[in-house]
Amino acid sequence: MNMDGAHGEKGLELFWQFCDRSITHDSSVEIVIPEHQPEARKLLSVSARVLPPAKYVTASAVELSGGIDCTALYIGTDGEIYSAQGSGEYECSAPVERQECLEPTEAAQVV
Repeated sequence: MNMDGAHGEKGLELFWQFCDRSITHDSSVEIVIPEHQPEARKLLSVSARVLPPAKYVTASAVELSGGIDCTALYIGTDGEIYSAQGSGEYECSAPVERQECLEPTEAAQVV
């Protein structure tokens, strides 16, 4: 994530497990530092929470979509610690062979 200036974009890889199949999806979330906070001098951490997916099942595929919430913790140019939030959406699909395996793990993992 590049937090130079007023915003940055965080790349994420999402992972779901379906029986003997897994789905991975690359996504990104833009995090904007509010105008009333100083610019970032050093990024301390970024956490992401993937919201449960909406599922659409066809005879041969599963489609997932949902939201991602991220929080960045950083040191501002004044030396104080701040946080900034961002959210985004994801959509992905994958072919499946057996209908009984269409329930994903309870939550996506951010890897």
